[in-house]
Amino acid sequence: MSLSSTPASASAPLGGFDVFQPGLFDGATGGAGSSFDFTNGQSSPAAGTGFNFSPPHTQQTPPGPTPEELALQQTRKKLALFVDNLVSWYSLTDENRQELLNFCLLFSIAVDRHTIMLHAVRFAKDFRLERRLDTVETHLKQVAAGIADISTQINVNYSLPPQATKNIRGLTMQLIAQPDRVRYMDLADSVLKGDNATKFGLDNVFDTPVRRQTLEAAVRRICSSVRNGFRQDIRDALGLGPKAMGAAKGLVVFAAHMARKYKPDDACNIVLDASSQFTIKLAILRSYGVEKADVLSIAEDEDQQAQAVPRGEKRKANSAGRVKKGSDFWSLTESHLAWLSTMYGEGRFDFMKPTWDKFIKDTVQEDMTRIPSSSNTPSKALSSSPVPLAPSPVTTPPAPPLMPFTNMVESFLN
Repeated sequence: MSLSSTPASASAPLGGFDVFQPGLFDGATGGAGSSFDFTNGQSSPAAGTGFNFSPPHTQQTPPGPTPEELALQQTRKKLALFVDNLVSWYSLTDENRQELLNFCLLFSIAVDRHTIMLHAVRFAKDFRLERRLDTVETHLKQVAAGIADISTQINVNYSLPPQATKNIRGLTMQLIAQPDRVRYMDLADSVLKGDNATKFGLDNVFDTPVRRQTLEAAVRRICSSVRNGFRQDIRDALGLGPKAMGAAKGLVVFAAHMARKYKPDDACNIVLDASSQFTIKLAILRSYGVEKADVLSIAEDEDQQAQAVPRGEKRKANSAGRVKKGSDFWSLTESHLAWLSTMYGEGRFDFMKPTWDKFIKDTVQEDMTRIPSSSNTPSKALSSSPVPLAPSPVTTPPAPPLMPFTNMVESFLN
């Protein structure tokens, strides 16, 4: 038997599978050139083959959340919903909502949910209170602005009360009638200084700049009016005024009239005192009024506002035009009294100094010579003043009429 005719069973000991048959694995291994790697009992194909004998890679899924994490997530969802309800209940802003939410999420890890909700309610109420306070503050600012506007309008349109005007005029009249007064153009400064705010009932005026300006303007008008009235009284007493003002008044009658008009509280003492500086001062002013008769009937420039009259009323014929400030009667009188103080009083206007005696005697005698003595009767002195005499003290007998004063003046002249 030849080898070529050997049966398959004899030539294939593996049961018909001849591992040595050429080309048996060519189709299965992808062609010639394949090799087997028996390391670890596995074969590895050569480069370029389609076999992959590496261990398979399995994809691992991440572990799911723990029960604690699930509970925390549920808690945070509930807290977020609770915060939204708080924002709606208390009408909070988005900023407040974010603050509440941050608070709840921050403490939800370690604090009980109900405790967090309790504090969240408290914070929500605080936020609402802050919003209300902001609203109140805004309203208060608006109210303050409105009050400021009203105050400005009140200050701009402020006018002195009638009683205050009366008090200021009364004080000004007392100051202008002072025997030792040398300066008349600064009456307003004398009125405004000191504790006169309490006297006038104007405590709320002196501390307000706008009202103080109004007060100062009113005081200057009043002082100008008082100066003008005092000047007219001197003019009319000398017989230099309009005929309607009556005849001239003697010195004693004029002194009684001026004392009761300008110093009613001291009228009796001034009129009945033989050495009264008040009467002597009036004699000096009357003497200078005769010397300056050309300006005695002319109002000062400052009188314009004080002499303003309401529309529809006629102005009294009390002045012959106006003169520039500084050339008016009272400005010239100040210069004259300052000169007399230098000549007779060593720079002081004091009648008590002996150096004044001769000048006073000559001035009073000249005045009483100029005005007839019949004008110095006491009855006329009493009837010429519209202001009643101040009552005498109960323990003191009634004061005698003005005749003793006339006799004392005559004895002084002799």
